[in-house]
Amino acid sequence: MRITLVVLLAISLLGADSALSQYRKIEIGEALGEISFDQLLNSKKPIITHQDFKEKVVIFSFWSTYCSTCIADMPKMEALQRKFGNQLMILLISDQPRAQIEKFWKRNHITETISLPTVVEDERMQQHFEHLGVPYEVWLDPKGIVRGKTTGQYVNEKNIQALLDGKKVDWPVKKDLQAKYDFKKPMLQNTLERENERRSKYIVSILPSIKGIIQKFASGHIKDSLTQTGRFYAINYSILDLYRSVLSSNPSMGNARNRIVVKSKDSSRFFYDREKTYLEDWREQHNFCLEVVYPLTSPWKQMQGKLLADLNMAFNLDGRMEKTEVDCWIIEKMKDAKQEPQLYSGKLQRTVFGDIATLVNAVNYQTDHIPLLDESGVHDLLRIQLSNGFNSFEDLKADLRRYGLDLKRGKRMLDMFVLIEQ
Repeated sequence: MRITLVVLLAISLLGADSALSQYRKIEIGEALGEISFDQLLNSKKPIITHQDFKEKVVIFSFWSTYCSTCIADMPKMEALQRKFGNQLMILLISDQPRAQIEKFWKRNHITETISLPTVVEDERMQQHFEHLGVPYEVWLDPKGIVRGKTTGQYVNEKNIQALLDGKKVDWPVKKDLQAKYDFKKPMLQNTLERENERRSKYIVSILPSIKGIIQKFASGHIKDSLTQTGRFYAINYSILDLYRSVLSSNPSMGNARNRIVVKSKDSSRFFYDREKTYLEDWREQHNFCLEVVYPLTSPWKQMQGKLLADLNMAFNLDGRMEKTEVDCWIIEKMKDAKQEPQLYSGKLQRTVFGDIATLVNAVNYQTDHIPLLDESGVHDLLRIQLSNGFNSFEDLKADLRRYGLDLKRGKRMLDMFVLIEQ
């Protein structure tokens, strides 16, 4: 018997829920379709239908007796209705009981002078056009297409005439955020869940590291043509690597990791010292996650500037690109070389670099290595094999000479990213 009772109750509740949500939500750009209103007050007709809207601009003005702004707007709407005549129809809509509306209408000094019809005890339109606060204005063009959901401030002669003239309108959509806003969730999560906001807003989050994610598999730049948004993220990156990831598309930086100058009293924020702590402990404390969602209508270069400003603020740093004179190692072509550089042939080995650019990139990827520049003018594929790596100037110089190349020390003005602790 108990089981039967539970089943019947469940069916009853499902049926009730279905009845309460039987009308679809209608968005801007969609047609209202067939509809009729028979719960009317102050109307010359017992029933108003979609046929009465043909070739007119229609404004559904949602209101309530407790909304002083709604009532104060009624004389303005009455005047607009008289001015535009049969080209306009303003229909007031309330979900309050008929008896309550009738009593208020007769006693209020403003409503008693208003001839506009009002729908009472409405349920359907509340579901078609979900909202929390009033006044709330829904606009139809003369073809019956929803063109706006606005505040009462937009109800004026200029905007009505624009729809009558068939002009495209782009009014801000009135959104009752609190109706869908979950105050128990973080603000960022709430914001990202509102898809329309993502299409037009720049949203950035900088959070502590996440355990269990390997850094090299947790970064990317995704562009979504459907929502017209870009998403850039870097998970579990050190402060320096966050700056590098933002600067990576800068032609002056590229993949170079030795183009950043750090001026700080506490270097442990930026560099791991194996003599002081375990690597995992350091990462947990000094790694962070970065995510930015931005409109594709904004160039990525512009977004880079914003991101750098956000990183500076989050970490209390002053990071900027500067032309700086820097000690460098410079590769040149030997003037008195007896042989041309050896062209590449055969398979590459682990100790071999296919060309000078590959060697330069490998050296400059080392954070603690002096910048290496290529001024040789040689762009052929070479089979450069190093005898003892590239940390020793003399060893690298000797290796390069076998290919008709020389290595010199010098100073150059380079684009460096300077990071100063505030």
